[in-house]
Amino acid sequence: MLDSLLTWRDVSRRLNLPRFRNRALGSLYLDQGFLAGIGNYLRSEILFAAGLHPTNIPRELAAKTGNRLARQTLNIARRAYETGGITNAPERVAAMKDGGLNRRRYRFAVFARAGQPCPTCGVMVERIEVGSRRLYLCPACQSSHQGENRRDRRNR
Repeated sequence: MLDSLLTWRDVSRRLNLPRFRNRALGSLYLDQGFLAGIGNYLRSEILFAAGLHPTNIPRELAAKTGNRLARQTLNIARRAYETGGITNAPERVAAMKDGGLNRRRYRFAVFARAGQPCPTCGVMVERIEVGSRRLYLCPACQSSHQGENRRDRRNR
C-alpha cells in the first residue's frame, strides 16, 4: 500500500529521477522500486485515467502531463485500496450498479475489458503485452503523444 504521506509532487519528482525518467511507463509502473504497491491492474487503470500510452517516457512528458499522471497514480491507487480493488469513480460505479451491472463489470474502466467499449469514448479496449504481463488500454484515449488527444476525464 502507498504511504499515506506520499503526495502527487513526490510521485512527480520520482518520475523525473535519473533511474526512472528514461523508462517506458508500461514497464516502470510494475517496478516496485519506483512505487511499491502498484500492480498489474493498477498500471492499466492509472495510465488510462491519465490518458497516457504505456510507451510514453517520463522525460518526454510535459510538466503538466507528468503532474496529471502523478495525481492519477495516487487517486486510482488509493481508491482501489479503499474499495477492495474498485478503480472506477464512485459516481460511475453507482450508475453502473443502477444499470444492473455486477462487481466484475463495474470494478475497472479498462483492465480485463478487451473487446468492450471504452467508458469514455466507446472505442474498443485493447489488450497488449508489456513486460510479459497483460496491459489494457483505449487506443483513442491513450495516444502515444503525451495525452494530447485525451478526452476530458473530470468524471473519473
